[in-house]
Amino acid sequence: MRYALAGLSAVALGVVVWYLSKDDHDELDYKKFNKAKLEALMKEVQLEFTCIYTRNYNLLLRIKESDEFE
Repeated sequence: MRYALAGLSAVALGVVVWYLSKDDHDELDYKKFNKAKLEALMKEVQLEFTCIYTRNYNLLLRIKESDEFE
């Protein structure tokens, strides 16, 4: 009985996720989304990841210099 209930719950959860992820629009609006905007977004994301990496690397270097690193 437990396995049947768990299976039914998993299927119901899948159906709910599928239903909530549906979109009303079928086509992509190319006036709103284009390659130039995607490239600009990717440059911003790359900059953010670079800043995060650099900040964490500097923290690691400071920890290593102060001999707190084990």
